[in-house]
Amino acid sequence: MTPEIEIIYTEHYIKSIGERPYLEGLAEVLLQSADARYYDTLRSRIVAVKRVEVLGSERDVALVYDMADNFIWLITMLLLKEGQQRNRLRRGRWVPYEA
Repeated sequence: MTPEIEIIYTEHYIKSIGERPYLEGLAEVLLQSADARYYDTLRSRIVAVKRVEVLGSERDVALVYDMADNFIWLITMLLLKEGQQRNRLRRGRWVPYEA
């Protein structure tokens, strides 16, 4: 039997969703079905990215989180600018993440 994963919403995450209420409810979607996952070599965090409809158009949304044992700490969620994902990969800031 797989142990339960506990999701912890950090103060920073709660504040970021308060500033971007149109992203509310997407964290679980990104955790379960991200199009891609990366390791952020600058911040030492995991980044899940998924293309979703937000504010009437298709956009890439990034969920930044930490994971250890049976805990996931949600750090922040943001809309990526055009080319931002590609640039972070090209520069080596983000590298593919394999769990």
